[in-house]
Amino acid sequence: MEKFRDFRIARSGDGMTLNFRAGLCSYGEFLNSGGVYRALGFNGIGYDLGVGKMVNEYAITDLEERCAFILELDGQSLVSGWEFAGHEQSEADGVLNVRISLKHKKRPVSAVVCTKMDGSGCFSRWLEVTNLSDKS
Repeated sequence: MEKFRDFRIARSGDGMTLNFRAGLCSYGEFLNSGGVYRALGFNGIGYDLGVGKMVNEYAITDLEERCAFILELDGQSLVSGWEFAGHEQSEADGVLNVRISLKHKKRPVSAVVCTKMDGSGCFSRWLEVTNLSDKS
């Protein structure tokens, strides 16, 4: 039996939801209009997270507790200020690879959130950060 894996982006509320599903495990993230890339959490029944009114339940409090990742540049927290710069999706050997590209609105940095899903209910994730300034 082939293992199920899926990725979807949907406009929702004041931003966009990004949902990753592998088997019955679903993980959701939300990029709001303020550029905060937030983790919505996991569920084990395969439903997308953050669609409809559900996104509004995630108040903009305790930002760092809900961020999908936390970066700091020159002592400045980059919790907010991200904008969606695109995504790539490919499949090879039964593994779905998704790359979400983000660019910071005020600082010279970009990030790519990488996710691999093989359908087993487990995700492999990492972050690729690029310094876009002329300083090293």
